[in-house]
Amino acid sequence: KGVALALHATPPVSRLSPEAHAGTVSQIRAHRSAHPVRRLIAGNFKANLAKGMTLREYLTALRLKLDGLRNTDVIIYLPDTMLKEGVQIAKELDFPSYFHIGAEDVSKIGELGAWTGETTPPLLQEAEVAHVMIGHSERRTVVDPVSKRRIRVAGQGEDHETILRKVKNARAAGFHVTLAIGETYDERYPNLRNEPQ
Repeated sequence: KGVALALHATPPVSRLSPEAHAGTVSQIRAHRSAHPVRRLIAGNFKANLAKGMTLREYLTALRLKLDGLRNTDVIIYLPDTMLKEGVQIAKELDFPSYFHIGAEDVSKIGELGAWTGETTPPLLQEAEVAHVMIGHSERRTVVDPVSKRRIRVAGQGEDHETILRKVKNARAAGFHVTLAIGETYDERYPNLRNEPQ
């Protein structure tokens, strides 16, 4: 709820009065007509390398596969250590305007300073990225040592307040934010979990 409010989301149309509902629906239709929806293909490297390839080889192969896409944006989210190199390679390979290099995360701290280990928005701006992913399930959860599955544990992993701060700071710095909703294994595959008898 807090994230939706921060992003100026409106209440679900079903909760509005009939008059407000009609007005909202017409506003949505007008907005969609003026701003057609584009598809988004996005992926992140996580803590992996490019499957035995250099970053340049990977992005070159990707560039060939992307040729001819229409009405689609592509974002490759890279670890912080690869951002500058990725942006430089994309420029050298003359990637089309719909291709973007993004950061896999950003700090909840909005400014430069003595924040050891934090990647703040100004640092990402210096790397010349305009996109950032926030709220990935792997940042919201922890790995259960017994089942090896990602689980939610109170007080561990990023909570909604932290994610909201990150979104606000990133948007205030001018970044395009991809907000990942995140889910645990059991939330994603509820039919595979053992139900109590």
